[in-house]
Amino acid sequence: FERLRRYNELYGNRITILPGGGVRRHNVVDILKETGCRQIHMTAKELLLDPSTMHADENPDEKNYSYVAVSEKNLTEIMNEIKSRYGDLPVNKKYLKFITHF
Repeated sequence: FERLRRYNELYGNRITILPGGGVRRHNVVDILKETGCRQIHMTAKELLLDPSTMHADENPDEKNYSYVAVSEKNLTEIMNEIKSRYGDLPVNKKYLKFITHF
């Protein structure tokens, strides 16, 4: 996280540094704390089954009939994890609601 922290110190008043790639519930707070960044980029995704596409197979493999989607539950858990360590943070709830419906 040293490089991100340094970039944030040098350029954070001119650009927004968004750590991403590998950001998960178990490490999000440490990433924010160690880098000094105020935002992150993550998908908070889950695998969802689409049963409407399974009718043709007698023994379907669910993995073949699933898709990846943003999980409102995962996002809520992540925000709760951040709040438990940082307290209430300003969150644009309209944006959060928007991204959870894709």
